[in-house]
Amino acid sequence: MTKCILCCCAILLIIGCNGATKYPLTVEFRVDGDSGTMFYGYCGDTLGNGEHLWDVIVPQSYLLELENDTDMVMIRVNLAENYDNCLLTVDLYVDEEFIEADTITRSYEEIMMFYPPYPY
Repeated sequence: MTKCILCCCAILLIIGCNGATKYPLTVEFRVDGDSGTMFYGYCGDTLGNGEHLWDVIVPQSYLLELENDTDMVMIRVNLAENYDNCLLTVDLYVDEEFIEADTITRSYEEIMMFYPPYPY
């Protein structure tokens, strides 16, 4: 009986530890590209509490914190006018672990990333 209880406790601990996300999480959006490339956009939470980015030159890094599992953060960037054919890249890191990247080269294109990923 004691072995059975200990075994059940061990299984519950393993299941509980593996699936749980520990908060707060640090989300970093790294914006880079060709030297001197200018961009604009927004970085912050999905409720509008963030920073509007105007005429920013790469490289830039934006750090945000997720306090719980209901928080969601995002970045949206576009190349500035007259920067067509320039490379603009956004890398997403969570607690310093690479998650994803996206790249554009035209001013009419847009990079939009969410964390946690937006359920399309």
